[in-house]
Amino acid sequence: MDKIGYKDMVIGISNARIEKAINEYVHNPRDRKVLKLCLMHGLSYTSIAGRTDLNVSSRTVQTIMHRWMPIIKEHF
Repeated sequence: MDKIGYKDMVIGISNARIEKAINEYVHNPRDRKVLKLCLMHGLSYTSIAGRTDLNVSSRTVQTIMHRWMPIIKEHF
């Protein structure tokens, strides 16, 4: 069975709907920014972790995605 990535889950969903769900259900500004960068802009965990404005590791980005995706995808 193929592994489906988070980016594959949002194919065909508008950025406006993704952004609305993230803004409505994710209250932590850092987590919101990470989710938007990954889902709306298609950046990899490593690319997001390399940003100096966030100061997070790849593992932290992965944890954020695992924590929030089940909640976010319910509201697309």
